[in-house]
Amino acid sequence: MGDVDRCWQQWKEQVSRQPDPSLAGWMQAVMENRHFFHPGLVSIFGNSPYLSRLAQLYPDILYYAATQGLDDAAHFIMDSLRQQTAGIDNNNDLMRLLRIAKGQIALLVAFADMGGYWPLEKVTGALSSFAQLSLSITVDALL
Repeated sequence: MGDVDRCWQQWKEQVSRQPDPSLAGWMQAVMENRHFFHPGLVSIFGNSPYLSRLAQLYPDILYYAATQGLDDAAHFIMDSLRQQTAGIDNNNDLMRLLRIAKGQIALLVAFADMGGYWPLEKVTGALSSFAQLSLSITVDALL
């Protein structure tokens, strides 16, 4: 079994365990090539083990991007990180939240870049904005 087939098998297993019926239906449609995100996931699954793992961990981010748009999904990730880390006093929790958001933004930006949905300026802008936010949150937590 090749990488792409193995990833689709894992995706299929997630569909059967997905508690959100809207997300499960979208995942099924993508898997069956009934949604325009299918080619992008084929590319990810066939070329990047790291991004493949992120797609399996965060299909909800791709669903959000598919239903609300890539720009809104990027804002959602960063806004969620801001809200979740506001007033946080546990460094382990902070690091965990930063890692999760980093994975989500990496998946989203890579998908937008590889799919040709975003020009280079938007890709680098989103990465820079996330880096700036992460740094700001970390410094605030340390002070």
